[in-house]
Amino acid sequence: MAVRMLPPREPTPKAPPHPMKRLELMDWLRLIAALFVMSFHYFVNGIANHKISSLEGFSAAAGIAQYGYLGVEFFFMISGYVILMSAQEKTARQFAVSRLLRLYPAFWAAVLLTSALAFFWGAGTTAVTLPQFAINLTMFSPAFGVEFVDEAYWSLLFELRFYFLVLCFLLFGMQKRLAPLFIAWPALIALATLSGLNHLPYMDGYYSYFAAGACFFLLRERPRPLPLLSVFLSLALCLHFSLEKLRTGAGAIGLPYSETVVLIAVGAFFLFFFLLNTPSVSKLKLKGSQLAGALSYPVYLIHAHCGYMILSRFASEENKVFVYPLTILLILLAAWCLHFFIEKKCARLWRALLEKTAGKLVERMEQGMGKLRQGFSKFT
Repeated sequence: MAVRMLPPREPTPKAPPHPMKRLELMDWLRLIAALFVMSFHYFVNGIANHKISSLEGFSAAAGIAQYGYLGVEFFFMISGYVILMSAQEKTARQFAVSRLLRLYPAFWAAVLLTSALAFFWGAGTTAVTLPQFAINLTMFSPAFGVEFVDEAYWSLLFELRFYFLVLCFLLFGMQKRLAPLFIAWPALIALATLSGLNHLPYMDGYYSYFAAGACFFLLRERPRPLPLLSVFLSLALCLHFSLEKLRTGAGAIGLPYSETVVLIAVGAFFLFFFLLNTPSVSKLKLKGSQLAGALSYPVYLIHAHCGYMILSRFASEENKVFVYPLTILLILLAAWCLHFFIEKKCARLWRALLEKTAGKLVERMEQGMGKLRQGFSKFT
């Protein structure tokens, strides 16, 4: 009797051990961090560097707002935390398209809005030229010796480099090596700092925050000693970096800073992520969290330069109590419009564009790397 052979079953893709649900508390804190950065720029930095030209002195709010710059470090920790979630079970092409879709459409709209406003109201330090606008659309204009149209964009370069690092691991088929890399990353940064090599790529102190967030995610997925040790080493690195930055640069704005406040703030960031990893906090349901998380990036993109120009044109020492809240509300409204009309309504258009351009390029690179790996395995 003939026996019919069944075709071999295709292996079922392994799902992540703990599928991540939306962390609603994190969404709200993203927006709060963006508002803290905004307060730093409006009440402190913009006045100190004379980009808000209509006001001469710091207001009473500056005493709190001066620490708002730490919101950027908190953003970096969030990026580190969510990166493995973004990379899990994705090809290099899928990862690249998802990250570019998150970063670029809103950025292009923000550069256009900021440059258009500067065309009418910009002057001196807030002016924007046409070549500057065009080169800024790449998101790495400093590589061409061109300043950003908005000073807040400097942090996006760190995000891009971080995503590029992860993309390289996916291209080389080393997705499973990401976790060991992130666990070892704080130790590598510590060695680079001690040996004076922290100028090397990915050894800068800001990457301590990315590494901390990534280790917190690994601690959530794998509650083991090594991720926990890396978290505590990251805490030491972040505290050291933030205090050194404070001692060497923050005093230039003309306000006294408290090292104790900085220590408490950075410690609070870490405490938040410890709490976030607990079931009760991670399952919190908060009204409006999805919109809050969605608005955080557009708010960050358009608040600084646009806000400087609005305040310079309309604010004075006599009316600033009214103009400041109105400016913040206007920025929030503009951010909502950017999110709704550019990111949400045009999502399919942007995805199709990125799939046909960057997606295809990364796919070819991925195929080429696959052939190289096959050839290398045959040779060895």
